[in-house]
Amino acid sequence: MQIFNSLFNNLLFSKKYWLVRHTLFWLIMYTDEVLAFTGLVQKEFDFKFFSFQIITDLVLVYSNLYFLIPKFLNRKRLGTYIGGTSVLIMLALIGNYFIIINYLPASVDMIVTLFRSFLLTMGIVGTAIAIKIIKKSLNSQQRLRELEKLNYETEVNYLKMQLNPHFLFNTLNNIYVQSKKYPAAVSESIMKLSDLMRYQIYNGSQRTATLEEEMQFITHYLDLEKMRKDNMQVQTNFSLTQPQLAVSPLLFIPLVENAIKHSYCDSKDVMCIKLYCHTHDGEVIFDIENHRGPQRNTRQGIGLKNLKRRLEILYPEKHTLDIIETDKKYQVTLRINTND
Repeated sequence: MQIFNSLFNNLLFSKKYWLVRHTLFWLIMYTDEVLAFTGLVQKEFDFKFFSFQIITDLVLVYSNLYFLIPKFLNRKRLGTYIGGTSVLIMLALIGNYFIIINYLPASVDMIVTLFRSFLLTMGIVGTAIAIKIIKKSLNSQQRLRELEKLNYETEVNYLKMQLNPHFLFNTLNNIYVQSKKYPAAVSESIMKLSDLMRYQIYNGSQRTATLEEEMQFITHYLDLEKMRKDNMQVQTNFSLTQPQLAVSPLLFIPLVENAIKHSYCDSKDVMCIKLYCHTHDGEVIFDIENHRGPQRNTRQGIGLKNLKRRLEILYPEKHTLDIIETDKKYQVTLRINTND
């Protein structure tokens, strides 16, 4: 089916196949005459009359396609277009009249022959105009789809650009804090950050990444966070029965950042974050939960706002983002259906 669609689009739109599609058009329009000329069907055929007929039809069709339609019809000058086409048809009928009386036998019924010629000409011109209008409509739809795709890619890339500096700022801040508490561990943290940034640059620029790669990215990020927070405990459970599922890259990290940022603990308590991810029949279920304290920041960060917008663009009607807030808990569950 895809090969057929590609062949159809090339035949209809490509300038390379201009002669092919126009030849096919005229052969189809003059099927009876071509068959009569070759002797495959029994039908009266006069070469001189046919030659004049096809010349007038060629003039009518191509003057319409390349002059009258772009000059008047496309500019909504319908009256001028109809007038110009009518004049050409009248000239064609007059020409056919003189051909009939000068070249065809006297036994030929002039009125019937002229009327048949008129119907044939109107059918050919009408078909050509209809094809031109349909082609223009399809071309406009194709350009609109390309524009929507370009806008989609532009917006998604813009949202990723907003996420990257935000993520980098948080991680560098983590390493700065760590440098004051555990200077010897800074080099290892920088290497981990290098791995994370490499993933963002190369995998983040792609349309998709595997779910397994995304979870590895999150694991490395959590390792950096645990280095600077002694009292942070993370419970992870990645039950990936379909680890190679394709998802948009950097989709889950805003939820992890948000959970760490808004987790609460005092000097005696342990900051606990629970993170689960599993798959089922092409669906990804990502669940993250963190404790909350008495002083809660209700302001929504840029990461979560961007995530919601990206989900709207990438997975319309194929995702749910559920947020449960209580006095002690903040839980987010993201479900994504990756099936086409």
